[in-house]
Amino acid sequence: MSHPARFLRRAILVLSSAALMGHHIGAYAADTARHIHQFGMSGTIGDRPIAMVATLENGTRVVDIHYSYASQGRTIPLTATIARQTVTLSAPDGGVFDLHFVSSAHPAPAILDFDTATGLQGTWHHGSDRQPVSIRFVLSRDHLEDCIFYPSSIVSGKPHFPDQGCEHTPDRTLLNACITKPYVSDATTVRCLDSTLHTCRADQRNMTMCALNLSSYLEQVIAQRLDTGGHALLDGHAYRRWDKKIAASCKATSDFSPDGSGYAADQDLCTARERLRLLQNGLRPSATPIRPHRAPQ
Repeated sequence: MSHPARFLRRAILVLSSAALMGHHIGAYAADTARHIHQFGMSGTIGDRPIAMVATLENGTRVVDIHYSYASQGRTIPLTATIARQTVTLSAPDGGVFDLHFVSSAHPAPAILDFDTATGLQGTWHHGSDRQPVSIRFVLSRDHLEDCIFYPSSIVSGKPHFPDQGCEHTPDRTLLNACITKPYVSDATTVRCLDSTLHTCRADQRNMTMCALNLSSYLEQVIAQRLDTGGHALLDGHAYRRWDKKIAASCKATSDFSPDGSGYAADQDLCTARERLRLLQNGLRPSATPIRPHRAPQ
């Protein structure tokens, strides 16, 4: 089995023991009496994006909490005080959050807390500086990174990853380097593409999004090059015919069932390999696919 297929198999095994999304998903039990999980939040202080991560015991008691500005990335520890449905968070530098739980549900639950609310609102103040605060609850899981909750940035007119995030965004610098390298061999192309996935969290959801990001990014680069013209063997119509042929080949050679959990990522990785080879070959299609078809049994 090829390396990406093995990688996907491992990702699927990781998925079976790691929860992904939702307020109740991704928590782990330290023991039967003490239920600990991390809680990730995304929001703003004024117009400045922030991330906030809390470690909760039994869904209510804050064991640890910090926040960070997306523009800085440096974590700032907080001390939490919760009284009824209000939350006060104090930082060592004198900054204070005066917040209350909010819910987007209609009707809202009678009692709001980290388990029943969908966010926090209120103010942050430090000396005479006072700013509105809006925070939404995003993700509960162990081993959370602040960068998961920062907003994505897209530069207009340039290729971009359609679903950005620090856990499912390939290494753009490595990918751009792969694109500029001339074609040497199928194995070299595959190794270069696989190296861009080191920034992706190895679970099914993030690998699926990473593979989609790869395939989409390469398609955008191809579209830009086709727009410049001058490619005798390939124009927009010819590329679409080539792309349909590649899609059919990737389906025919997959180790995954179309109903299987790794199928989508497998198809996007297969397509991404072909698109990268096409770019490295100066938009000259190759006669044979990278992933060979099996002989009939």
